[in-house]
Amino acid sequence: MKHLIWVILLMMTIVSCEKELLLDNSENDGQTSLVTSRLRITTRAVDDDGQLQAVKQGRVYVFNAQGQCVTVLSTTAEEGTFSTELPIGTYSLYAVGSDNLDNYVLPTQDEATPTSIITCAEGKTLGDLLLKKANIELKRKATNKLTLDLKRQVLCLSQVQINNVPTDVTSVEVTLSPLYSGVTLSETYSDTNPQSTSIALEKGENDGLWQSPTATYLFPSNGEPTITITFTTPEGTETYAYSTTQPLTPNHHVFLSGTYEGYQGVSITGLLLSEKWGENITITFGFDTPTDNNNSNPSDPTTTPVPGTFYHDYYVVSVDKTNHKAVLLSKNDVAHQTTPKSEENIWRGFVNTALSQMEIPSGLNCDQWRVPTYEEASIFLVDKSAVGLSKKNTSFFCMIEDVLGYIIVQEDNNTREIFGQGKSCNDKMILRPVITITY
Repeated sequence: MKHLIWVILLMMTIVSCEKELLLDNSENDGQTSLVTSRLRITTRAVDDDGQLQAVKQGRVYVFNAQGQCVTVLSTTAEEGTFSTELPIGTYSLYAVGSDNLDNYVLPTQDEATPTSIITCAEGKTLGDLLLKKANIELKRKATNKLTLDLKRQVLCLSQVQINNVPTDVTSVEVTLSPLYSGVTLSETYSDTNPQSTSIALEKGENDGLWQSPTATYLFPSNGEPTITITFTTPEGTETYAYSTTQPLTPNHHVFLSGTYEGYQGVSITGLLLSEKWGENITITFGFDTPTDNNNSNPSDPTTTPVPGTFYHDYYVVSVDKTNHKAVLLSKNDVAHQTTPKSEENIWRGFVNTALSQMEIPSGLNCDQWRVPTYEEASIFLVDKSAVGLSKKNTSFFCMIEDVLGYIIVQEDNNTREIFGQGKSCNDKMILRPVITITY
């Protein structure tokens, strides 16, 4: 009898061992296994105050090592996290977050690939949209927790306003184009079927003020966009257009403010205010004459220079209206020879050589490129649309009376101010020339 009991116990032990071996035996592709592992995912995004918080609605597409979407997980801000059990192995996760996912056309599990394009649903308007990809390896007997900080894929056109609109204008519309039509799960934008968006403005409380009623979310621009303003009157329409010099990128609040200037047209100032985690970007541009509706090319918006705007793509430092002269800023810093010595006469020679080799702007009545005065440098260095800074304190060449010296500009907490000046030279100084033109 005892012998029989021992035989039974031995057989049970063998069966148990075989079952454990089967559970631990992964297939040769290294992906699937009968052993499952629990995965917990938390998705977060940065709000307008720079604080991380759970996205209102989230979806995660889970792809195995063979590129197959094995599951799609969903959650809300109230639920907080995704949780599921998967066979041990490696996975790629593509997370989507929004304030309302119903605004978008999202792929189903059967359709999903990393290149699936997310677009705006028919009859809907874009809302906030955030994405993130991550890879994870699920291991046996391990706690698998993953936090995904999502990246914003849209921009917010927070406000558009046009001032000094004539009283006979019955409607004002502002159009931006071309814009991307969608974005893939892997965070690349679709350049097929480029889009445009038109914002109908409403009359404001002040005379001549028209402004957008609500904020509008947009996909980024496909390259450098064109901004078109259309006035409608009983006699017909007049259109003013401007091609910007930089693209509209995601994760920025965009503010457009324009002023109608009679026969000179409409001048627009665009300010991109990034959220807490990015830099401020300023775009300044102007219009002088209406666009010919029978001509696809916008009229040249560069008839008269205005301080703080761009004239023939050059930043306008100052304007002398009496003598019809303006000071324009070089588009880029200029390279020059350097030396460890500080003698002003040596550095002046290096600077003059570099200036003499610069091309004069075509189509303009110009003097020669020169070193800006301290007063001129004090103007353009504090305007972020004119000059970008790569570090907190930067020294630029300037003329202090008749001596070649320097001016220091300081940037801190997204503000700029002139920090100091001096009458010596070193190899850390940047040359940003100016030129005087007659218009």
